[in-house]
Amino acid sequence: QQSKEVDVSQIEQVANKILSRLKNDEDEKLKRREIFIFLLANTDLPWKEEIIANENVSSFSNICGKLLTPAQFIGLVDKLVLWEYMYCCCATISRDVASILLENAFNFLDQKKQETEVEIAPWIVWTGLARASLPFQKLSTAILTKYLGRCLQKATPGKERMNNLLSVLSVANAFLSGSLEVDPYFAHLFEQGDEAIAFDGNPEIRSSLIVALKAMLFDMDFDQWIQLCEIPSADVMVYNGISKIWQEDDVPSNVQFMAAHLIYKVKSLLQGQASEPLTVDLLPVMDQFAKEYNKVLELDLESIELPQLLEVLEQQKDSLEQWKIEAYLGKLMTFMPGCLEVANCVSVMSVYAEHLHNNFEDIFVHIVQVENRQEMHDELFFTIAQHTAVESLSDIATKITNGEIRTLTVSADQFDSRFVEAMNRSGGEGGVGKMLREFFVLAILNGDRTIERLVEVAMQNAGQLDNVCQILKSVWAMGSKQISDLDIPNKYDTGCPKTLLGSLLAKCILEKVDKELENSIKLFNNLKDENNTLSQQVYSACLPQILKLFDDSQVGSICTLLEVILSCLCVTSVVDTFTQECTTYSINIGCYMLNHSYYKPSHDNMRLNLIKWISAVSKNDSSLIKARVLPDLMSYFSTANCKTLLDKVHGDMAGITTQESGSKVMPMIKETEMKSQITACLVFITKEEFVVLFNVLKEMYPCEEEGETDILKCVEMLSDSCHKLFVNHNLDEERQRRIVSGYASVYTGEVPGAETETLIKLYSILIKDIFVLKDTLKTPPTDDSEMLTAPLWISCQAVVAELLQQQLPSLDTVKLLLIHLAITPKCSFKEAVIMVITNYLDKSQK
Repeated sequence: QQSKEVDVSQIEQVANKILSRLKNDEDEKLKRREIFIFLLANTDLPWKEEIIANENVSSFSNICGKLLTPAQFIGLVDKLVLWEYMYCCCATISRDVASILLENAFNFLDQKKQETEVEIAPWIVWTGLARASLPFQKLSTAILTKYLGRCLQKATPGKERMNNLLSVLSVANAFLSGSLEVDPYFAHLFEQGDEAIAFDGNPEIRSSLIVALKAMLFDMDFDQWIQLCEIPSADVMVYNGISKIWQEDDVPSNVQFMAAHLIYKVKSLLQGQASEPLTVDLLPVMDQFAKEYNKVLELDLESIELPQLLEVLEQQKDSLEQWKIEAYLGKLMTFMPGCLEVANCVSVMSVYAEHLHNNFEDIFVHIVQVENRQEMHDELFFTIAQHTAVESLSDIATKITNGEIRTLTVSADQFDSRFVEAMNRSGGEGGVGKMLREFFVLAILNGDRTIERLVEVAMQNAGQLDNVCQILKSVWAMGSKQISDLDIPNKYDTGCPKTLLGSLLAKCILEKVDKELENSIKLFNNLKDENNTLSQQVYSACLPQILKLFDDSQVGSICTLLEVILSCLCVTSVVDTFTQECTTYSINIGCYMLNHSYYKPSHDNMRLNLIKWISAVSKNDSSLIKARVLPDLMSYFSTANCKTLLDKVHGDMAGITTQESGSKVMPMIKETEMKSQITACLVFITKEEFVVLFNVLKEMYPCEEEGETDILKCVEMLSDSCHKLFVNHNLDEERQRRIVSGYASVYTGEVPGAETETLIKLYSILIKDIFVLKDTLKTPPTDDSEMLTAPLWISCQAVVAELLQQQLPSLDTVKLLLIHLAITPKCSFKEAVIMVITNYLDKSQK
């Protein structure tokens, strides 16, 4: 192959013809790059495996019969203006190939005659060559020596001297940074994975560059520097792909901005060598010119006054770019707070409200301080707030709560109107963020009132409970505001200060009734896990109230408060915060109420929760309880000394109540004592404990068949004990009803699935119970539902229904059911049982 025979002019002609057909600059740029790669792949260079093994270029490499010489290739690069791609690829191909290309480029440029009219100024191509050669120390020394000599020629015209200054600044910046960026396209093409190529700078080159910079900057006068403002940056940027003078995203409008930024970058890189002889006098000079570029500089904000600023914002509001809006508004903020006195300024700020959200706190603080605040100021606050992040609004509201900044006072009517509107929109379109934003705005206006109204809404409207909970959890800082109060007596001191939200919830729980009370408790239960202080405050408020209610025998209200107290104690470690006096007082009043309710059936509903309360506060330490409760009640709290059946029942019930595993050891009771012990149990146990008693009896009287229980014997023992108790003792009606109701509840668990024979016997026992107890009440009931035996009749109906559901009981069995009913008095319950039986018989006969 004889490369010298390649007709370079023909290649140039063909390439130019291809480029002339392209319609836009972008297409032309892409096509020039393709032409460059094709020519490069068909140049006689020591590629090794780079081209052959590279799938990206191997398909069109070396396909020409005659290859270009490196010199011919560089000549075409110049003719076809391919310098940008030539310099870009040198960082991604092998050093041997890149060195050959750069050396040939250097020779070509050095020998090239200066033409009167050229498409690309020589300084641009030389700048690119100097930068590209930096990783090659030996070669770069020769290239930069020649390059700097050209830049420092004294006969150079003024504009060219300024271009040379930009060039040297760019090369110096690249050299001092120690790396060159790699072009992504060529990195992919030649499979180069690094984003930049690092190099070690030659000290001689460094010295030469610094000396050149000193000469240029020291020779610069004020008029020359000012003239740079008149040179548009477009003159430089048109071939910036070759020179790489400007590497930032935003392009300045003139060359002075470019030069000032490049001087700033070089100065930053030299800052650590301020004491060196070469730089000691250079850096002060650079300080005079250095300024990091920011496109905001283009707006000349330092000299603009408020009237001019407002005029720009008003007249150009539809055409201003985002960055200009931010810059102008940033300048506007420097006129605060005085500009708020200018109505036109407030109006302009309202128009640009969505861009002022980051300045909201400053604006808010200044609005608050305006002496003659007007409606326009309030509207400005509300308008900007709608665009401000919830987190920022939260910070402001918290600062107001903590007294760090003042609040914006509005009338009560205006606040309430906005609150109602916000509440109506909650849960609607816009999501949680919009909902919370509106309530943080309200919290800024009046944090206390916001919390009060939210609690009020939740209390009155169960449908808003979830929304209110979510809002209150978000505005927690306002609800946690400490409120002044008289010292809390030690016996009520749960170890926390009084807060606004805790105080409101406690007040609602203690004062409201019916649905409002129910909603208040739900609200508390939904919020209490957020912070222990709520439980501590509500608990403290309940202590004096529950004792007062107990003295007034308001059992229903006591049971409600006990549920609340236990809910408070469910929160982790709340008890640990109580003062010793509070813990002792809690145990004292709990034991007092338990003792005095033990003998009152009307107080049965509170017993189990009283046990839970005492156990929780005492942490199940029986030594704290023993001296405070009746001996019969101690079995609820201690596993020791289980001597009686009642002890066993109490112990097992306490285990269920406090969810402790295991049960008390079965007491050793003689058969002869069992009936009297059962009778004692019937007098003192609650309705819920009858089932526990029955389970104890089943444990004590197993059936002869292994693994089964003598159910009938246990039921008969309870039935006989009830009969004897009612006949031999003058029980009050309240206790009688409790015993019958508890006894009847035993059947609930035994009837389903029982065998036919067992059901018939249970039915017989119930009929006997009804007959024996029919005349027990001193005052005849006015209605069948008030009959003492009503619970027994209900159990009787359950037995009959279960029996008839079984597969075809015999006709004799069904008749026996009717015969048993003959001894019972007439009542609606009896008629219902008869109807069920007769309906069954009618169906059977069909």
